[in-house]
Amino acid sequence: MIASIAAGAVSFLLKLGFGGIVDKALSHLEARADNETERERIRAQTTVEAVRAEVDRIRAEQKTARHLASEGTARQQAKFSHPIFWVLVTAALGPGVLNLWMLWLYNFLWWSGGIFPQAWSIAAYPPQAAVWVDMSIRWLFDPVAMPVTIATAAAAALAAGRKRR
Repeated sequence: MIASIAAGAVSFLLKLGFGGIVDKALSHLEARADNETERERIRAQTTVEAVRAEVDRIRAEQKTARHLASEGTARQQAKFSHPIFWVLVTAALGPGVLNLWMLWLYNFLWWSGGIFPQAWSIAAYPPQAAVWVDMSIRWLFDPVAMPVTIATAAAAALAAGRKRR
């Protein structure tokens, strides 16, 4: 019986002595786990805020671009709706275009290899316009040249737009 009392007393003293240490160790581990969980929550919240800020920035850029595009379109519509614009364009470009149309008509219908071939020649393209006319006819009737020209022009415009920023 004394042995069991002694064992109980030793057990009680051990609990008293080591109980505080075990409780402190357990509470320390729980606090560490809570701190780690809190750090992970803060990291996740920071990441979410950074992504939201980036999305807001992109949306603001898109809104600005849409506004600028609509403003530019409105200006173009205003310009094209004025009759004086078309009068000036016709006065500036009309004589040259009319001359080229007449030359094209003649060279299409009556030149030596045309629809109504003639041995004589009354007009030919000016040397300065011959290259341009040749390129424009190729551009109109060549199925590859037109998309390539448009793609090249688009790439050049895109590159010029990025350089300005």
